[in-house]
Amino acid sequence: MQELKWLKALPDQSLEAGVRLLNELEWNLNVREMDGHFLVSGGHVALLKTTSAEAVEAFLYGLAISYATLPKDALEAVRKFVKGTTGEI
Repeated sequence: MQELKWLKALPDQSLEAGVRLLNELEWNLNVREMDGHFLVSGGHVALLKTTSAEAVEAFLYGLAISYATLPKDALEAVRKFVKGTTGEI
């Protein structure tokens, strides 16, 4: 069993909102299932390969929570940095 104590830190307390936050920060996350494995990639870089859907969720929750719990000014600094390096956001 997994209990995510910091779930309330995510926008809308949902994984989907957490992934949207990450993708706004140019993570470009993609989850694919193939041959009994799940592959989580960020752009063209493989981040996680597993046979467990729960591991995928835990990984994505953890990544999203790590940004969602930043102080607002720090998160804004990350957004500005990403915008400066990609010209977007």
